Amino acid sequence: MLEKPINKPDYKLSEAEIKFNNLVCTSQWVYTKKDVDLKLVLKQIKKKIKILNKDLKPYIDSEYRCRTCGTKGRYHPVTSYCFICDTDNF
Repeated sequence: MLEKPINKPDYKLSEAEIKFNNLVCTSQWVYTKKDVDLKLVLKQIKKKIKILNKDLKPYIDSEYRCRTCGTKGRYHPVTSYCFICDTDNF
């Protein structure tokens, strides 16, 4: 699903990716949904972000939980997005 670069004009989001983006935009608890396609999108995003963040250490603050992936208190040191799924859905 997320294999192609998004900046290519011929790339179209799948229904699951659109649904995922809508849930994140409305601050819903994405990781609790039972939709298999949503879980696959989340798994692919987490895999991609793990590679991008491999040389970084997260900022730890256990006060908040990410509503997208369920991670508690791990923030990107520069962007303050979730260190695991790269969303700002706290």
